[in-house]
Amino acid sequence: LNSQTYTVSGVYTFTSLNASGCLHTDSLHVGISSGTSNTTSITSCDSYTWTVNGVTYTASGTYTNVTACHAEILILTIGHSTSSNQTVTNCDAYTWSCNGVTYNASGVYTCTSLNTEGCIHITTLNLTITNSSMSLTSATACDSFTWSCNGAIYTMSGVYSCTSLNAAGCLHTTLLTLTITPSTSNTSTVTACGSYLWAINNVTYTASGTYTYVSACHTEILILSITSTNTITTSVASCDSYTWSLNGTTYTASGTYTFQNGCNTEILMLTINHSTSTTSSVNTLGCYTWPVNNVTYTASGVYTYTTTDPATGCVKTFTVNVTAVPGGSVAAHVILSGPYDTNTGLMQDSLRVQGIIPGTEPYSNAPFNKPAIGEPGGEMVSPTVLAVTGNNAIVDWIYLELRSASNPANIMATKRALLQRDGDIVSNVDGVSPVFFSNLALGNYYVSVKHRNHTGVMSANPLAIVLCTPATINFSSSSPVYTNLTLLNPARKAIGAVNALWSGDANNNKNVKYNGLSNDKETVLAAVGGVATPNNILYGYRTEDVNMDGKVKYNSTDNDRVVVINNVGVSTPNNVLYQHTPN
Repeated sequence: LNSQTYTVSGVYTFTSLNASGCLHTDSLHVGISSGTSNTTSITSCDSYTWTVNGVTYTASGTYTNVTACHAEILILTIGHSTSSNQTVTNCDAYTWSCNGVTYNASGVYTCTSLNTEGCIHITTLNLTITNSSMSLTSATACDSFTWSCNGAIYTMSGVYSCTSLNAAGCLHTTLLTLTITPSTSNTSTVTACGSYLWAINNVTYTASGTYTYVSACHTEILILSITSTNTITTSVASCDSYTWSLNGTTYTASGTYTFQNGCNTEILMLTINHSTSTTSSVNTLGCYTWPVNNVTYTASGVYTYTTTDPATGCVKTFTVNVTAVPGGSVAAHVILSGPYDTNTGLMQDSLRVQGIIPGTEPYSNAPFNKPAIGEPGGEMVSPTVLAVTGNNAIVDWIYLELRSASNPANIMATKRALLQRDGDIVSNVDGVSPVFFSNLALGNYYVSVKHRNHTGVMSANPLAIVLCTPATINFSSSSPVYTNLTLLNPARKAIGAVNALWSGDANNNKNVKYNGLSNDKETVLAAVGGVATPNNILYGYRTEDVNMDGKVKYNSTDNDRVVVINNVGVSTPNNVLYQHTPN
């Protein structure tokens, strides 16, 4: 309060004014005792913690700590730890004098000691070890070898070494494996024609001279003499084989052959023509004309024909195995008036176009039940034949009969065939050939043609059925046909210059009737459903379809009833048109 120092015990007062301006007195009771002290000297490294006060000191100095009337005095000396770095590069290994340790790998190493202050001193070694090196090389040489590594000349095979410093400054040792080969040579003397291919170097020489080729430690010397050559070419054609007199070789194939005759090259251009043998087999109906020799064969057998080819002089042998079915053919022509079109002079093929011609002939079964004589019936037609268009398009199936020349009432053979638009009656097999009657005894026969809804017709006279040549008859021409003199109507219907079979036999009873018992008009009406439905149309392959357009109609345009009345006569509806064949 008054900044005074007291050294004697006692009570001391101090007066002053308070905040109100009145007197204020402070009293101090002082007790003074005599004091003690202790001094300690310490030396330490880096730092020292004084146990008297727990303080850690890092600098030298004199430090005091007073407790009551006792003072502790510390006289402190601080020494410091030290460090140093050493960088060394050495080859292969390094022994460090600091610790006597030998190192053979690069790295960072440390060594500990005491410095002048008695504190720790750490030395750090940054060591780089570089290595000595070695390389291997090999060489081959003829007779001697000069090594660029050391300039030495060696004349013997062996292993040699040379030392130098590598990039790191360390020792580098090079080892040389040396092979010394003594030089050799060989001389060849050759005489050749035109040219010579030296196998040693694969070079072809065309001029005389001395040529050298060196390979490794060996030298080949060629003393070459070239002689000019001549080429003689001979062309020969021979049959089957040829023996060349120059070399005695027999050749059986065409080609170009070469023979070296001294320095002359003989070339044979050979053409070998071979004798030939051809075998074929033929299945034929009746007879077969072989185009090879234009001979006609009428019996089964194996036939051979031999000839010489004029171009080659070689033998040509042909063999044919003929299987001939005996019988004869008929090429008949007929027009059906039902589908006939006067504008085109052809029959319509509506049934074919609509795809309703049956694939199997209809005559062997009901309602026709025509007899199958000579062959079993059941002929079939392929889609390929039915796909043909134009004049040869198929109109319908037809029925052929061969009748006895002495009694035409006797049927000797029958065949189911196809009718083309132009009137040709053809085989069901291919749709173009005449109709063949298998196993028929050749001779004279009446020929008759019938259709499922037209009246039939028969030839006026027997026709000769012979081998190889079809018997021909045209039922649409003006030539006469068989006529039953008891019948009033003509056997055929004349349409201009064309004579056609009568259409309208809707019930297949061998006549055309409009009125009366079993008439064809009523048959057409019944097919469409009778009097209750006269305007109905029935589609399909039907006998009642007498105009053969694929529809059965009683009324309206193109109806089948009007075909019947037009044929018997509109003014003579009670007329009957009868078939003139014997049965």
